[in-house]
Amino acid sequence: MLSLPQFNALPYAQRLRHVWEQGLYLASRQEEASVEVKLYLVNNFFVEVRYYSLNEFEIISAFRTTRKLMPYVEGFDLRFLLE
Repeated sequence: MLSLPQFNALPYAQRLRHVWEQGLYLASRQEEASVEVKLYLVNNFFVEVRYYSLNEFEIISAFRTTRKLMPYVEGFDLRFLLE
């Protein structure tokens, strides 16, 4: 299992392959009309991938901090958990 520093040290193509093979898709958000950012859980950290089209994408960041998760959960209504 790769750690976050090991993941970040990989060449770009290997990082992408690792996300596709080992990542668990969690959520997505729109940045612009034609740009979607998807969040993946990879090992014990998160990876954001920006999609411009079906064939154009890039890794934005890999992180552990929950602060960066806020754009994904701000719209969730979690009140049902309290019932």
